[in-house]
Amino acid sequence: MNTAATRSPWHTARQRLARLLPAVVLLSLALLARIAGAWWYAHDANPDYGIVVLMARNIARGVDFPVFFYGQPYMGSFEPMLSAVLARLFGDSPFVICLGTALLSFVMVVALAHLARRVAGPWA
Repeated sequence: MNTAATRSPWHTARQRLARLLPAVVLLSLALLARIAGAWWYAHDANPDYGIVVLMARNIARGVDFPVFFYGQPYMGSFEPMLSAVLARLFGDSPFVICLGTALLSFVMVVALAHLARRVAGPWA
């Protein structure tokens, strides 16, 4: 008779680990992909990226606190704000500023995984 009362704690811990391991591996790969993307994008000459860098540097230095992207009456500035916080913590470099975008996209991956699990059940 193999009921929940007779199972050892190691058995349930192994089952929990077996359920969580694929999600942890996939989320780790997603995080590594975003960090690698931030590294590659930091070495790219792109005018859109230049706006994010300029906004993040201005926010980090306390020069400006924009509500919208420079030159646009839409699109909020949350991404440059997060990059500015990272620039204040770790120094002002293109890679650190790109990490703000990478971390924000990783948060979206985690939120999407959580939503998929809620909608599709444990097989998602």
